[in-house]
Amino acid sequence: MILKYILLISVCTSLNGEVKCGQQLKFDILDGPECTKLANASGKAFKKKMKELGGSMTEYGVHCIAIDNEGYNVDGSFKISYNIL
Repeated sequence: MILKYILLISVCTSLNGEVKCGQQLKFDILDGPECTKLANASGKAFKKKMKELGGSMTEYGVHCIAIDNEGYNVDGSFKISYNIL
């Protein structure tokens, strides 16, 4: 039984000709649909912020990591890839 999810966000941005990449973790997500919802909302917010700054988001992907009573649950975990338009 899956106890919770951890959301791992990977993002690359371009601002003033410089590309930077980073990762962010969000803990204690209750289920897979909530993880997907947070991933979508985070991506939209990141893209909007970069646009306001005059830059762009060049890459965005997430991994919803399922945790059960034994630790990492590979069968319940999933990745989402996004096309940046």
